[in-house]
Amino acid sequence: MAMRRRWLIVGVAGVAVASSLVIVSSQSRAVNIPAQGPWTVRIATDPSSARNCAADEAVEAAIQTASAPSAGGSFRLADDATRSDVERVVDCVTESIASSLVSVVAAID
Repeated sequence: MAMRRRWLIVGVAGVAVASSLVIVSSQSRAVNIPAQGPWTVRIATDPSSARNCAADEAVEAAIQTASAPSAGGSFRLADDATRSDVERVVDCVTESIASSLVSVVAAID
């Protein structure tokens, strides 16, 4: 009986730690955003789970590879997009795609 209690305590502690990690990771942006745009949000996996993000007013173009399933894609933001616009799009994308598969690049003049 004592053994079950230990496992239960460990299990509850594990859930508490995992919840804390989720809270911490959602509060700090895991995707690096260059200081100035125009920006492109790149996705290194099938972007279909984030397709609703393409409807954001700051997204000028949504592109994905032609392979099936898609191997990646990107959301190109409008030239006049602000930092809060790119942050909003990144937040939308990372709701359904791991941040480790998302990057933001700035266009080179």
